[in-house]
Amino acid sequence: MFGHGRFRADQRFVVWQGVKPRPYEKCRGSGNNDTCVTRQCIVFAPPDAAAAVGLYFFAVAEADGWTFHWEFGAAEDDKPDAYRNSAARTPAYTVFFFADSDGVVKAGVPRGLNFGLKAAVEQYCRKPALVVAFLRHVLMVPMHHYVNDFQTMEPSFCLGEEVPGAVGPGRYLASGQAMLWATYDLFGFCPLKIAKSTAWSVSAAPFVGKVSDFSRPRSDGVNGISIKEDTRAKARVIIVEALASDSLVPALAGKLYGKLRWAFCLGRLVVGALHAVKARQYAARDSGPGWTLDPELRG
Repeated sequence: MFGHGRFRADQRFVVWQGVKPRPYEKCRGSGNNDTCVTRQCIVFAPPDAAAAVGLYFFAVAEADGWTFHWEFGAAEDDKPDAYRNSAARTPAYTVFFFADSDGVVKAGVPRGLNFGLKAAVEQYCRKPALVVAFLRHVLMVPMHHYVNDFQTMEPSFCLGEEVPGAVGPGRYLASGQAMLWATYDLFGFCPLKIAKSTAWSVSAAPFVGKVSDFSRPRSDGVNGISIKEDTRAKARVIIVEALASDSLVPALAGKLYGKLRWAFCLGRLVVGALHAVKARQYAARDSGPGWTLDPELRG
């Protein structure tokens, strides 16, 4: 368990996300996750946060009699390699080992946090929480984050003039999204990437597993929220395969729970129905041969 440097190594394995391979460390098997105790509580905005901000602006516009033309939209920015670019305070606990293609077992130390490390989420979220607090309180930008994903919401008049020929956040230099990019530069964090950002949107603003529709408030006073089609499709694949095989491993249970939370928009009553899926995600040991489905989980 412990060698030079007092490390406790985690076994690394590969998880395929579509056509993209992602390395994960089995931090539960090594016992590292059991050593993590955090007194912090991570708070994320609910799925209808952007819709609520949009309705607030429309209510103010109606009450104050705004006569100029304006729309409401939102943009999404994804911080790539979030864990990898966040250093660990105790790197000895991030050591991993793996069987290389030549059959030799090798070890390494990542420059940041491990995927699969329970503490990674709590440790990493301090960074985006600081960014969001700065943008809200100092620059008055309506925004929130979900782990390493940011969503900026604002009316069209906050965008300012469009820069000819510019792409990405540089298209509107006075926008809240551009301020997010500038804040990352100001704090000295690894820069965001245009490929991981969406343009300011009116009719459909995607964020994590849902889409907010800002095209309806003027007509019927409603902002629409729907699940992203790819999220819906991925959730259905997991369910169909679990029912067909009569089994659901904890890793897939975690993925399914995360996707269905967005599908149900965190409804208080509906999320309660996912208790069995959540319990399987954090099951400490095999609940049966091949992680079989009990009646509650199958339901």
